[in-house]
Amino acid sequence: MTLDVVWGMREGPSVVLLKADVDKAKMKDLGLGWYEVLLTFETEAELKDVEFRGINPSPNYDICLAYISLSNVRSRE
Repeated sequence: MTLDVVWGMREGPSVVLLKADVDKAKMKDLGLGWYEVLLTFETEAELKDVEFRGINPSPNYDICLAYISLSNVRSRE
């Protein structure tokens, strides 16, 4: 599946902040059929109306989203 993070869909033009192909190698097995996927992207400012999308899911699996957790990680320069 491809996951992306997009900003500005409502007012356009939209900006793709991240686009990542995800396969089993990029997923952490949490047990009971649940997996964690870590995505990292950068922004210059605080954003509103950000959309997290799943594109081209595999027809071989049922895919469910439990939650999205966001963390602000600042550079230590």
